[in-house]
Amino acid sequence: MSDPLRDKIIEGLSKLTDREKFEACAVDLIGRRYPGLVALPGGSDGGFDGLGVGKSGRVIQLVCTTGEDVLGNLKGSLEQARKKGLKSDAVLVATTQPLTPQEKRKLAECAQGFGKTLYPVHDRTPMANLLYHDSPWRKSLLGIPGHPPALSLLPVNHRPAFDLVPIGRTDELSRLNATTSDLVVIGQPGSGKTHLLVHLASETNGLFVVTEERAAIADGVRDQAPSWLIVDDAHSRLDQLVALRQLRKDIDGGFRIVATCWPGQEDEVAAKLGLSGQPALTLRPLAMPVIKEIVNALDISGPDELMHEILHQSNGKPGLTVTLCQICWQYGTNQLFTGEALSRDVRLSLTALSGEEAVQLLGYFALSGETGLTVEEAARITGMSAAAVSRMAEKMGAAGVLEVQRDRRLIVEPARLRQALVRDVFCKGAAPLDWRPLLSTMPDRAESVDAIIAAGLLGGTVDDATLQAEIIGLENTRGVAELLDHYARLGPGQSRWVLEVFPAYIESVAEPLLAHLPGEAIPWLLRSDLKRERRPRQERDELPALRKWIDARAHKTDGVGRRERLLVAVEAMRDDLRDTPTLFAAVGIILACEFEWTDQAPGEVSSFRLQYGFIPVSALDRIAAHWPRILALLTGLSTPIALKLPTLFDDWANPRPWTGGSVSTEFVAAGQKYAREMYADLTRVYAGNWVVLHRFNWLASRLELPQPVITGLPAILFPPRALGKDEELYKSQHDAVEALAIEWSERGPLPELLDEWRRVETEAALGEARYPNLSEEFATQLARRSSEPLKWLDALLARESSVYVIAPFADRCGNDSAGYREEFVTRFLGHPHYGRLALIYLIQHIQPGAKPWENAGAELAADPDAVGTSVLRDQVREATLQVLLARFGPAVAAEVATNMWSCRPKGEIPATLFPAWRDAVIEHVAKDYQLEEIAQSHPDIAFAWVKRRFNPPKTELYSENAFKVRDHLRTMVTKLSRDQRRELIEAFAADNYDGELLDRLIGGDLDLLRLALSRPETKKRALSSLGLPGNPSTLWVERAILFLDAGFSEEDVMWASELIGGSWSGPESRHHDEKLDVFRPLLGEKDPRIASIGQQAVAHLTKLRDQAKEREHIAAVKGRLA
Repeated sequence: MSDPLRDKIIEGLSKLTDREKFEACAVDLIGRRYPGLVALPGGSDGGFDGLGVGKSGRVIQLVCTTGEDVLGNLKGSLEQARKKGLKSDAVLVATTQPLTPQEKRKLAECAQGFGKTLYPVHDRTPMANLLYHDSPWRKSLLGIPGHPPALSLLPVNHRPAFDLVPIGRTDELSRLNATTSDLVVIGQPGSGKTHLLVHLASETNGLFVVTEERAAIADGVRDQAPSWLIVDDAHSRLDQLVALRQLRKDIDGGFRIVATCWPGQEDEVAAKLGLSGQPALTLRPLAMPVIKEIVNALDISGPDELMHEILHQSNGKPGLTVTLCQICWQYGTNQLFTGEALSRDVRLSLTALSGEEAVQLLGYFALSGETGLTVEEAARITGMSAAAVSRMAEKMGAAGVLEVQRDRRLIVEPARLRQALVRDVFCKGAAPLDWRPLLSTMPDRAESVDAIIAAGLLGGTVDDATLQAEIIGLENTRGVAELLDHYARLGPGQSRWVLEVFPAYIESVAEPLLAHLPGEAIPWLLRSDLKRERRPRQERDELPALRKWIDARAHKTDGVGRRERLLVAVEAMRDDLRDTPTLFAAVGIILACEFEWTDQAPGEVSSFRLQYGFIPVSALDRIAAHWPRILALLTGLSTPIALKLPTLFDDWANPRPWTGGSVSTEFVAAGQKYAREMYADLTRVYAGNWVVLHRFNWLASRLELPQPVITGLPAILFPPRALGKDEELYKSQHDAVEALAIEWSERGPLPELLDEWRRVETEAALGEARYPNLSEEFATQLARRSSEPLKWLDALLARESSVYVIAPFADRCGNDSAGYREEFVTRFLGHPHYGRLALIYLIQHIQPGAKPWENAGAELAADPDAVGTSVLRDQVREATLQVLLARFGPAVAAEVATNMWSCRPKGEIPATLFPAWRDAVIEHVAKDYQLEEIAQSHPDIAFAWVKRRFNPPKTELYSENAFKVRDHLRTMVTKLSRDQRRELIEAFAADNYDGELLDRLIGGDLDLLRLALSRPETKKRALSSLGLPGNPSTLWVERAILFLDAGFSEEDVMWASELIGGSWSGPESRHHDEKLDVFRPLLGEKDPRIASIGQQAVAHLTKLRDQAKEREHIAAVKGRLA
């Protein structure tokens, strides 16, 4: 049974043909939602049936039609308006026709094709709803007199009503449909209670009670035969609930009663319905992605900032979401971003509920910021009684604007409402409350100061002198940087004050300073960067604030204007910045043709968007126009900085889009054209610095340009890199090395040759010219061809040449003279440059017992890797290995033993060395993969290794190597036999607290578990070996029974079963659900003790799961990670 009045309206609209009268009606009724909308009657309206100018200045075109072709009418009106030059920003469609969602979508696409936004369509149902409550227009337009019946499909409310199916309420609708008795529905204002019930009523023969006249209601029940009656906001209509129950009894009505109320009122409402103790239906706030669905369904479009604002202000309330969207249509977005609309909505609700005093109290809570106030603190600050504050706070909580934190503090949510309330109560109007004396009474002074600053950002009037004094007083507090950042956002004056008074925080507050005072902030940031300690190879981290400032504009437009500002500042500071990393970093930002920008998509709390791309080609042209000025800044750089020059235009020469991205051929062509010009200029400027030119080799190849000209010795020893398989170039480079070696060997070790070689080596090291490096090959060939290798070696040593230059000559001298290597070792063992070479000679060539070995202990211990490398290459005699295993400490012995094992053929240890090698492994080896391999081949060694470390003394428990050894132990015991594990369990000491080690020893062996339970030293420790019930759980049950029989309680066994803890990914609630799946099978076990453990575990995990779900839901509503 439907609503007879509404049925008549629907029928009347279906037959209506008077377009002009419908147009006048639509303008009047819709204009109450969109103030300023006026009719434009007649045939010369240029497609405008009505015209409105919203408070935001947006021009709205109204299109009305009673015809069937709504889409055609809209398109014709828009085309007519365009022909006549009539402009509008948005379009409203009113029609007497019913439209499907698909038809409405086509209307939106049509409007979008004309560059306009389509506001919510008022088709037959919304127009009928408007006429339902407007008797004059209903009678004038349709000839339907009278008033809405006592029982109506539509409630009496003032929230905007749209023909929108409830989103995110599937479970609630199912519960309502399944309910066969009376029900209380609980929800905060704006949670969507009424809209949900309107939708359900239209489909299931439900009606709203819209009068208190008992006789009219009784007639309605008889005539309309509703299945259920809805009493909206029943907490304010308690007597009517009693009356409806009596009426049902009197007339034998078969209807159910559904009553809605705010949180905190449900007990009283339930009592009136006789439902005390019965479960109610609570409409919880919706997660942010669901709220986003609602916004999208309402066709709100705009920048991400707008969507973020709507989602956060909605606070999970679908009804409030619709209100906020309506505000965007009616007034533009300004009232949304300033919180004006939200604050007004809350203030009106609270004033009606509890008077102006409630608004002021809420203002005090808002002033406390994110810290909030307890009821007692609020009572002390306001002078109200704690009971009065508590009563009002309950109503505010029911209204959804106060939230209770774990420490009983109450905070105003959402944040924009908090900020707007502080503005409206303390910083706006003719007689605002004075916030200054209140700061000393607030629990967190910094939070309250920040709240006043936020009010100023929303248009409130703030006292700068007081705020500045407060900020100075908070200078040494933890959050002062964030406070300064917020204060600087108030404007240029505030930014300048921060810059002058708190220069040390320049990088923390760079964003607002660059927004308000870029001309002053840029030099400050550059000077600050000059003073900071730099880390190598962190170019992308250089000047991060300036890079972010430019990328922020580049990802929307191109950021060239900001680059030009930066260039002007760098030129002005040329003397201060000359030849500094700061100069190079600034130029890199100016020349950067790519950008990176990270943000969060609205409503997606667990993911971030990385935007990466390239600036337009037109921007490349503008930046390249400044190249002569940039080149002047880059002239005369020292070698370490000049070496990075090619990186400045790497992306110009070779733009590399990220996976899935692309770059236009036009951009590539323009970038490479400018890169060639830059290359030519820089190679000319640095023509005398071969190391810098060497860095340009790869860039020349990429741009298909001639290699930079390098001559003399550098060209031979450090030639251009042969790209790909350029065998001809490779051969010519090595031929040049050979020819030079022949020439120099004939000339002998002349000082001028040696000095030049040393100079080139030094420059190559400074310039990191490592590849190709043919200097070692040159030294090898020269040493082989020379008739005076010792003279060359002495001359090179005198000049402290590189070790790879020295080594070929030292090898040649050692081969020529039996005693030379011993002499070299004696001379250079411990030398900072040649000590390792001397150590290698000692290990590989000198017999143990010779004099050089007498002082080798410290050097061997300091560089065990050199020893290990020689052993791994099988370059050490057996006699030397014997000595190294026994005489030079744990590090050397371990290195020798592990590399003996890994030396090919792997694992074949000579019999003469095996005892010493075995002892070294047992005592000193701690490398896991070799230990596992050795344990596999030699279980006896593994057992001895474990026994050696099994019960460590307390002095070793927390040593540097203790945790590594513990992990190795746990691995090694799994390689042991059952008898060996039994022996270790019997030896397990009482002060050995490694329960996991005992667990590994026991494994799944019930006999070993019985042994551990029989020993006082291991009984308690063994409990940690139980773990989660398995699948199947047979073995776990058998083990659990052994523990219970040994005297452990059910609770002991439960907590030993990894009931809590562990690692997981995804929601915490899912982690508890997975554990519930493991413990539920225990409920069916025959042993009542095991079943009881299952019951306790399931109860505990269910509680943890539900708590986690609640936290996750709140986080999803707030747009945070749980």
